[in-house]
Amino acid sequence: LALENGQVDAVIAGMTITDEKKDAVDFSKPYYTAKQVMIVKEDSDIQKASDMADKKIVVLQGFTGETCVNEMGYKYESFKKGTEAIMELVNGKCDVVVIDSATAEKYVEDNEGLKIVEDTGLLEETINRILDANPGPLSELLGGKDKVMGFFVGQIMKEMKGKANPASVRETLMKEVEKRK
Repeated sequence: LALENGQVDAVIAGMTITDEKKDAVDFSKPYYTAKQVMIVKEDSDIQKASDMADKKIVVLQGFTGETCVNEMGYKYESFKKGTEAIMELVNGKCDVVVIDSATAEKYVEDNEGLKIVEDTGLLEETINRILDANPGPLSELLGGKDKVMGFFVGQIMKEMKGKANPASVRETLMKEVEKRK
């Protein structure tokens, strides 16, 4: 908002690249890709994103987590500060906070009784669909040609529209390829 209003000339932190923002902002090459995770209490039954359907969800206003939850069609409450969102969870006023992974790690470290849940189901489905659709490159990868890994990571990132963390893609891809050996 401050960038759009001319109050600042640049944002050097985190700003999610969207088609709408591309029209108003001259982005550099991304230097960090965050993934969205869920912070829950350690005894929570939430294990994947679809488990949030009937839960009280909290997000940070204007951040990627809000976009993700909104796209899922779930009702949520948004807060301006991460600490406020986490306090809602700690105090039992919500069931889950959806937030960037790096931020989540710090909040979980600082607040006993919380844990991070990452839903890799969609990523695994996408990876397996792409592996199945490319038997030639898959055969090369299974045969030890590691250079083909870049091809698959690129295809997966394209399919996920850049919303996946490349490190998570590579890690999950390696696990799925191992299952096929």
